[in-house]
Amino acid sequence: EGSVKRVTGQIIEAAGPVSDLGELCEIFIPDRDPIRAEVVGFKDDAVLLMAYDSINGIAPGHRIRALGAPVRVH
Repeated sequence: EGSVKRVTGQIIEAAGPVSDLGELCEIFIPDRDPIRAEVVGFKDDAVLLMAYDSINGIAPGHRIRALGAPVRVH
């Protein structure tokens, strides 16, 4: 697992989770369904994610879990 470090524009910078480029993750926000996000890059020791949904309410410290699978397009 990891956690949100900061948000800049639409990019979510996180400490962890251990993940691969293109992997799907979930960001947990209190009183809301998890937000799905894709790992789009790495910078120094940070994981960079882009959410598929509104990022309103995401704050530093929110928990992130890698789902262990890449994004699939049907």
